[in-house]
Amino acid sequence: MADVPPGGALFELMSGDECIQTSPTLTDVDKPPCLSMLDDSKWRSWHAELSEVVEQYWNMAIPIAIAPFGFLVVVAVAILQFAEVIYPPIWVLPATIVPFLLISFLAHCLVVGKNAELDEHIRELCAKLSSFSDGAVKVEYRTRWTGLCKPKRARTERDIVFVPVAAVSVPGAVSAVLLTVTVPQGLEPGVNQIPIQTPSGTRIVSIPPGLSPGQTFTVQQHAIAVMPVVQAQVVDAQVSNQV
Repeated sequence: MADVPPGGALFELMSGDECIQTSPTLTDVDKPPCLSMLDDSKWRSWHAELSEVVEQYWNMAIPIAIAPFGFLVVVAVAILQFAEVIYPPIWVLPATIVPFLLISFLAHCLVVGKNAELDEHIRELCAKLSSFSDGAVKVEYRTRWTGLCKPKRARTERDIVFVPVAAVSVPGAVSAVLLTVTVPQGLEPGVNQIPIQTPSGTRIVSIPPGLSPGQTFTVQQHAIAVMPVVQAQVVDAQVSNQV
C-alpha cells in the first residue's frame, strides 16, 4: 500500500496483499476532504471517467488459467499410454505442454501491454484532476510490478494518492503538522526523551532507537489548519529518561 501524507487520501485499485490478483477495482466513490475546493460536478465527471477506464483492465489471471490445460493433456496422454490404448514416442509428453506454455506467455504479454496503456490513461486523468485543484492537491498514480517480469512473490500494486501541496481548508477537519526534530548533541547515555518547542507550546517527545546526535526524525502535532512541514526547536531544558 502506498504511503499517504497527512491530510491526503488513497484510492487503492489493486492491493499487493491479494493472493490471486485479477484486475483493478474502484470501490471509493466519495470526494477526498483535501479536494473540498473542487466542484462536485467536476468530481463526479472525473470519477466516472476513472471508473470507465478501470473497468477496461484485462484479467491478470487469464494467462495463469491457460497453463493447467497443458498439464491436463499430458496427464490424459500418460493415462492412455499406461492403459496401453496408445503408444506415443517418449518426446510426445513434454512436447504436448509446450504449446500451452507458449500460449500462456503470449496471453501474459497481451494482458500486460493492454493494462500498461490503461495505466497511462489513468496518469492523464490524475494530471487532469490536479489541474482542477489549481495546484492545491497533487494527484499521483503509483504503480509497482506491472511489467512482464517481477521478483518471486512480488505483487502488482496500483494506487491513486491525493497529496496536499498547499493549505486546504476542510470544515470540521483536524489536520496534522509534521515536525522535524534534530537529535541534540551532548545527550547522556540512556536519555531518550527531549523537550521541543512546537507551534502550540513545549512538548516532550521520544527519540526513536538507533538515532545519533545530529540525525533527524519526525513527529506529528495536531492542528486546526493544514500547515507545511516546519523545523521544531529543541528547548534548552533538562532532558528526561523514559520510565
